Amino acid sequence: MNMIADLPIAQKGHFDRVGYLEGRKHALDIVRDGRLLLELQGGRPQLVDRLRQCMQCKPASFAKGVESIIALVQEVAQ
Repeated sequence: MNMIADLPIAQKGHFDRVGYLEGRKHALDIVRDGRLLLELQGGRPQLVDRLRQCMQCKPASFAKGVESIIALVQEVAQ
């Protein structure tokens, strides 16, 4: 059982532009640190999982910022 996967991701709540931008920045840092995963076969899903983990138990605006980077990573994969 993956304890991290069981934590909630905020879907609703107060939207804060600063929180959104902080979420994007944090997600971009993760992408930069894991850029080698982008080149490995099957690495993109691992990177997306890392990004989803950082969304858990965060405010909705932060999670939306991370979600926007996940969408970009998935879009590039297609």
